[in-house]
Amino acid sequence: MKKVITLLGMILLSFNLIAKDYYKEVIPLLQNEDLQNALTYLKKWDKVKTKDDDPHYYICWFNYHLIEAKNTPETAGFYVITKKDGTQSTEEMKIPSPEIMKKAVSYMSAGITKFPDRLDFYTSRHYAMKASKLNEELKDSTIEMLNHAKENNNCWYWEEGLYEDGDKALEQELGLVSEYLLNEDDESRVFLKEICDEALKLFPEKNFPYYYTGCYYFGVKDFKKSIESFEKAVKINPEDYNSVYFLATINERFLNDKKKAIYWFKYAEKSKNFKISYAASKELLRLEGKK
Repeated sequence: MKKVITLLGMILLSFNLIAKDYYKEVIPLLQNEDLQNALTYLKKWDKVKTKDDDPHYYICWFNYHLIEAKNTPETAGFYVITKKDGTQSTEEMKIPSPEIMKKAVSYMSAGITKFPDRLDFYTSRHYAMKASKLNEELKDSTIEMLNHAKENNNCWYWEEGLYEDGDKALEQELGLVSEYLLNEDDESRVFLKEICDEALKLFPEKNFPYYYTGCYYFGVKDFKKSIESFEKAVKINPEDYNSVYFLATINERFLNDKKKAIYWFKYAEKSKNFKISYAASKELLRLEGKK
């Protein structure tokens, strides 16, 4: 795997190791969850003056605290399980320690400050936030990501270099955040609305803010506004077949408008995405009564 290392020839203070050696030593230890020995190297790495210029420094500390948080679970609530015989039992919902996870987040935040075009730093930070239910922090981080996307025109980097399609990479991450927040509590759905509003403000010419706004309204069962948003997305990008399929589904299942449902399913049939076109074809067979 290609590594970004700075000043490879520099000797580290009193240690007879160069920066890349710390990375090579720490990674296998983290993979084996040997935190005690990993910490020994990380503390030595802390004393290297050039550490701030190495993205791997932030990645390794992030993963150290990620594993530490996972190994220190906390109870976040309870849920009811219904067994096959109809009886129910209550189980604890465990999540990685939020306090330790905040340490992981802090390293990714420092990494983002140093390397603001690394989208994988944002996705890593979001992963940690979702794992420990740091939902308000996730909202703030996503809005920060959107604002930087506006500044760098979606020219994003990751470990291997420049993303071939920065727009697609950003939208995929926004999709993961949206799906997560929609399945959380009411307050978290409000956070998603704030994210969508920011995306609409920053990218009114693109279809994806309208698509995710439509998803938000669909999630809160405001189908009128959901349709308005999806229609705007399709108007901007006629090949936004995800929005098209939502329009068909809403009209068929929730508004009982068979005529419009058939129109949108026929539209969705044109998609080059096999899953969408196949699903649309099946719905049309059912709605039109064909065998």
